[in-house]
Amino acid sequence: MNQTEKIIGTHLEQTLRALRQQYQALLKEAGLDVTPEQWVLLDLLDQHGNLSQAELAQRSLKDAPTVSRMIGHLIRKKLVQRKRGQDDQRRYDVALTEGGKRACKLTRPGIQKLRALGWKGLSEEAYEEFLRVLKKVQENMAD
Repeated sequence: MNQTEKIIGTHLEQTLRALRQQYQALLKEAGLDVTPEQWVLLDLLDQHGNLSQAELAQRSLKDAPTVSRMIGHLIRKKLVQRKRGQDDQRRYDVALTEGGKRACKLTRPGIQKLRALGWKGLSEEAYEEFLRVLKKVQENMAD
């Protein structure tokens, strides 16, 4: 393999750009004014119910300030709301509004189709190997 072929960052960036464009087009077509990254937060809340900002950051693999900004945007769009934590009154949980629930229900089938399209022709073993390689590259870069 020559040096050009080993530049994983370029391949990852091209793949990520193509994915983002597809997801953004789907969200726009559905009339939902959110970024794919914001949709990830909506999806997490739809799947897991109320979550704290820290839990959203951890599950979305984003840093806390970024998640806080994204939540602010989603609140302004009336898709999520902050609620006092049930277990700890000092903590705020983030919850979907009725509009957020409708948005998830509306877009989930299209998102699932895009995910399936991305893995078309690839086996479960290929997916597992892909994740293993990505994690190894992440570990290498963290060292």
